Formats: sequence, structure tokens, C-alpha cells
Amino acid sequence: MEVHGVIFMPKTTDQTKIRSVKRWGGEWIEIRLVGDIFDEAQIAAMQYQQHKKAVFIHPFNDRDVIIGQATVAAETFREMPHLQTLVVPLG
Repeated sequence: MEVHGVIFMPKTTDQTKIRSVKRWGGEWIEIRLVGDIFDEAQIAAMQYQQHKKAVFIHPFNDRDVIIGQATVAAETFREMPHLQTLVVPLG
């Protein structure tokens, strides 16, 4: 969508996840590593949102995010109709 964004993650975030976000976001996404746990990163994101008058999108407690996540399995089975089982780790 070519929209600039800032993603807040705890400093303890796995490097694989950070690299993936950088790869997918490219020049459009800035990553800020803040705090040691999710709650600290979320507080920093909300403070940033208020200060910059930006839009805050919750990573999982947002209607559009939930709808998007719900369509992943449907899209996978549509693209791969021969697939019998899909195993997904959830956190």
C-alpha cells in the first residue's frame, strides 16, 4: 500500500521475526525495539500514536486484523485444494 508505518516490538523479539518484518515492510516500515515485554512496547506505541496523531492498529485486538487473520486458512485451502491438514502455531 506504500504507507509508512512504525512497528513497536519488545527488545526480546526474535531476530527471525525482525528480519521478516524488514523484508516485507522494506523502506516503508520502521521498527522500534522498546522494553522487554509486549506491554511495554504497546505503551510506547500508544504514546507515539498520541504524540504524532497517528493511527494505532492493535496487533491482534482489532476487527480488521482479526478478519484478515481469519481468511488465511480459507485462502490457503483455495490456493491448495489438495491440502488435507493445516497445522498452525498460535501464541
